[in-house]
Amino acid sequence: NGETRIDIERGGILASVSRKSGRESFKVVTPTVIASVRGTTFSTELDDGGRPLVRVLDGTIAVSPRIAALDLFSDQQIQANPAMKKLAEVQHQEVLLTERTEGKLNPQVEQQVIQANHLIEQAAPAPGGAPGAAPDAARLQQAGRIAEEIIKKPAVSTQQAQISAQGLIGIDGRGFVCR
Repeated sequence: NGETRIDIERGGILASVSRKSGRESFKVVTPTVIASVRGTTFSTELDDGGRPLVRVLDGTIAVSPRIAALDLFSDQQIQANPAMKKLAEVQHQEVLLTERTEGKLNPQVEQQVIQANHLIEQAAPAPGGAPGAAPDAARLQQAGRIAEEIIKKPAVSTQQAQISAQGLIGIDGRGFVCR
């Protein structure tokens, strides 16, 4: 009963997840994508360039862009700032992947996500700085304009998945498959 979140910086995971209640969630998070499980068997991996690819073997996965730098701010700060609020909306731009499909961020959207993250990181007050220091409004506004551009276009491209057993090592008792 809670949230399971796996952060991946490189490599990949193949998991089989059964949803037991509406209060549970299982997410795989990369620097630019969030894959939210709806009860499925899926893989998420990062290629050598750090670009994520989500494949669904069975079931359904919701894939959305991730603005990782928003983690530097509280929910209150995000809701109080129109630009950050718009950036948070980007993360709700879900595309559902169903059985035997794969999805990845469109290259232009991925570059915009990276650029927005960089601007937000620069806008954040320095750690150990003045308590209650305000973020750099100009950089946040620029990141907010990027969010508006992201929302105007499809963020995730999908296609039929090429699924093979190559690279799988085994399955443990909980259903997780290791690479």
